[in-house]
Amino acid sequence: MERLDLTYDYVWRYADQDKHYINLRDTAMEVYGSIPQGQTISNRGGYHSINLKEDARLEFLIRMIEEKAKIVGDEIELVDQIELKIMNIWFNINFTNTFNVFHKHVDAPAYDRLINPCLLTGAYYVNVPDNSGNILFHQSREEPNKDKTEPSILHIPEIFLKNIQNPMLNPVRSISPKDGDLLIWMADIMHAVEPNNSEDLRISISFNLGAFLK
Repeated sequence: MERLDLTYDYVWRYADQDKHYINLRDTAMEVYGSIPQGQTISNRGGYHSINLKEDARLEFLIRMIEEKAKIVGDEIELVDQIELKIMNIWFNINFTNTFNVFHKHVDAPAYDRLINPCLLTGAYYVNVPDNSGNILFHQSREEPNKDKTEPSILHIPEIFLKNIQNPMLNPVRSISPKDGDLLIWMADIMHAVEPNNSEDLRISISFNLGAFLK
């Protein structure tokens, strides 16, 4: 019998060969030092900064993200009259034992784009120590659990299964990012970050991209 895999979602990955992440480590700590309270969104512990779209220290990164987003836009065949631009962008700092629960970015705030939800979201990785947590992607568009990073399991009673760890039953896929990686995905994909089990800081920069008239 042939098994057909259903694949609907994609993650685009780009490795930053220019190593911009090295200087951004200091920028992250400067932002944290100046506004230490941060926000609580999907993060459980850790630090989520304010929107830094207008921060000159991120201008070069925003340009790079928008350049790579154009490649994604071409692949999904967006019309020529619009372009993908950063709506908001922020630092994430995950300290030891902190993590991010499953969430999606379709309700990101913006006031001058063409449609209400953002189209794409993503992350640029500044510092990813060993054992600091993979990013997880859930096959469902529904929010499986607001307080956990564990995936929901297929609705088959465990007593019926020989192996509940069978990967065919796991609705989650994980990616292990490296320093300088840029990941972009569709904004309505549920994602989370595993706990940081290292003694170092896990630093990333998240963002949303919306459709704007050229």
